Amino acid sequence: MSYFRERFEALCTRNKNESRSQVDKANPPTGAELTNLLLLELLQKQGGQLQCQNEYLQKLTEAKDRKVEDDNSYMFKRFASHNPPMYGGTPDPKTFKA
Repeated sequence: MSYFRERFEALCTRNKNESRSQVDKANPPTGAELTNLLLLELLQKQGGQLQCQNEYLQKLTEAKDRKVEDDNSYMFKRFASHNPPMYGGTPDPKTFKA
């Protein structure tokens, strides 16, 4: 229970004006209330971590998309450098423009 009391003190002194809407120093929370406060703090931290992970994954996805576009562009440029024959639109598709 001493761990919970230490965490309670940390929660109480979190704001500069030493007031917190969820914590009343004159009427300290019971064990269940303190547990709820600690769970709330944990969930807030996890939410921040998830947000950072989502931003990181989004950046990775964007970088991957750019790489795929660059790879496709390179492939088409290399193919075009070989000057392949062009289809002229005639009824026989085997006939190509020179």
